[in-house]
Amino acid sequence: MSTPTKNAAAWASTLAQEEPVTFRFSRLRAALLALLCVLLILVGFVLGLAASGVVMLLGWLMVLGCLLLMVVQIRRAISPAVGLTVAPSGLTMTTAQAGEIPWAEMLDVELITQDSNRQIELGVTNAEAQRQFDAGLVTVFDREKADGRMQKALWLPAGLAASTPALTSWIDEELTARRRA
Repeated sequence: MSTPTKNAAAWASTLAQEEPVTFRFSRLRAALLALLCVLLILVGFVLGLAASGVVMLLGWLMVLGCLLLMVVQIRRAISPAVGLTVAPSGLTMTTAQAGEIPWAEMLDVELITQDSNRQIELGVTNAEAQRQFDAGLVTVFDREKADGRMQKALWLPAGLAASTPALTSWIDEELTARRRA
């Protein structure tokens, strides 16, 4: 089943039937980023062949870096890999090294903007943060809440084929509903 990109009611209905809701990476976004990489590779070739010295070196480094990024984006565009699964028992995501994050270990979820990127940030307990860190996830970080206290947080995968604000709101509603139950 293809997951609708903005229909939180359909996501909630699927989850209410004790079925997981899966979110794949956006193929269109990955294809557009791969196309951008091709353009930057061409610019790098021009700099690498036409210039000399430091500019030439920067051109070839640009070719190499964009080539690697293009391979990642092409792989993401053709891969059927699931980036995030929301299940009745918790969240499973490609960025979490220790497997599923149980609902009981989640404290809150919010949409943050860093530079021009919108990212879903998941507040987790210290125990869950330590479990993820011990499994090899190095991007567990501390964030300061509005009241001044520190909280451990993880980021959900970027580039999912879903509306980021709608997904954030829905996960927050599910988390709140599970706390009340």
